[in-house]
Amino acid sequence: MILLLLLSFLLFVNTNGILSLRTDNFINDISFQKSQIYLPKNTSLKTETQKWGAFDIVRVKNAESEERLKNQFQTIYLSAPIILSKHLYQLYVPSYNNKGSLQITGQASIQGNLSVPNSDIRTTSAAGFIYTGTTDFKGTIKNSTAALPEVKKRFYEDYLELGNDSIIPFDKSKIGYQSFKNRGVTVVSDRAILLNKHDYKGFVKIISSQQITVDQNSTLEDVELIAPVIKFQNGFTGKVHAVARDSIVVGEHVTLNFPSSLTITDSNFENYPSIVIQKNASVSGLVRQFKKVPETDSYPQLFISKDAIFKGSIYNVGNTELRGTVEGSLYTHSFIAYVDGRIYRNYIFDGKILKSEWFTAFEKSLTLPQEESNFPLKWLY
Repeated sequence: MILLLLLSFLLFVNTNGILSLRTDNFINDISFQKSQIYLPKNTSLKTETQKWGAFDIVRVKNAESEERLKNQFQTIYLSAPIILSKHLYQLYVPSYNNKGSLQITGQASIQGNLSVPNSDIRTTSAAGFIYTGTTDFKGTIKNSTAALPEVKKRFYEDYLELGNDSIIPFDKSKIGYQSFKNRGVTVVSDRAILLNKHDYKGFVKIISSQQITVDQNSTLEDVELIAPVIKFQNGFTGKVHAVARDSIVVGEHVTLNFPSSLTITDSNFENYPSIVIQKNASVSGLVRQFKKVPETDSYPQLFISKDAIFKGSIYNVGNTELRGTVEGSLYTHSFIAYVDGRIYRNYIFDGKILKSEWFTAFEKSLTLPQEESNFPLKWLY
């Protein structure tokens, strides 16, 4: 009994010493501002970043000699790439090719600071539907520039790089949890993948050369899915980073909790990509659609259905059809609405863009100065 108590005491002292060393190094070398982390030029720390869906994984380590690697400080967290703009708007529509004012009809409602063509939003009717929403913007309206503020593009091919990951064929994978402090695991298949009663958590990447379908009986947390086509079947709940070349479909009653992300990458492949969030679905995090389409294209690259809710930041270089609710910000090249078989350009029909308390804190991380841009949104280790 005495020996057991002695061993317990020694273990406590040793563990506490290591934690103290890591904490002291952390506090001395990192500047804190409202949970923000950035590294001064004379820091003894170094950062490494890795794409993870629309987010970045950021690793912070102290640049010590090999002798001290045993007690090396390391922390890992998820960060959002910044939008290159001094201010973040709840709605941003560039003026190029959007001649005339943005039109809203039906039950549409917009709040917050807005940047739109001609500094003007007008209520109107469409296909016999009159405007019944609210026009209390609760913010400022400014004239937009010719183009969207920049976000660093992401290419499909970049996500296929495996690096030092352990590679496992899908039919032989039995992975539960993989820590982000360890080597990543990539599950691959040259066929379509159906995730049914599968359990993957942590530093796990799943790649299919055809399609990934996620059944509601699967458990996914923080994992990255990569395929030309990704589908979340009705009723699924999880935290997922989906990266597709062609399309992403979020089914009815699907819940993707924060921080999740949906990304359509840029590519040399000629396609007409789309992200569809179906009714009663809820997505929290980032949506990024980087594939440009011809100006004459009359299909939405992002469609948010009626009664669907998105919380977070949307950036779409194509057309958006908004029927549901965005709590956060929406940057889009243009709007489009289909009403009774007719196409209305530069229209929002029934859609809502609302500013919430939840997003107020999140938005600060998206417009930081570049040297301060690694804002921790979730600690991974």
